[in-house]
Amino acid sequence: MRGPKSPIKINLTDNERAELEAFLQRNDTPLRFIKRIKIIFMLEEGQSIQHISDTVRLQRRIVREWGKRFAEKRIDGLFDTPRPGRPRKNNPDSSGKS
Repeated sequence: MRGPKSPIKINLTDNERAELEAFLQRNDTPLRFIKRIKIIFMLEEGQSIQHISDTVRLQRRIVREWGKRFAEKRIDGLFDTPRPGRPRKNNPDSSGKS
């Protein structure tokens, strides 16, 4: 483990750990969500932000952001929030034919 321990303290409950591990077992879990879960597990182990950043190949700023979001909102904080602005015009469910 390189660098100092993370200032973000994560203590998972048994239920949270089981839920996160279940996401890792699913075949349809997006890679970005898997990385977020790995960040949380590594933060709980007390690994440094730099080491986590190198391992999951994300910037330190992003690792800190996901750690803070989890600390504030728990598992709900790991999901993407709606983006501001106008919704997309093209609907992937429509074929474009009338």
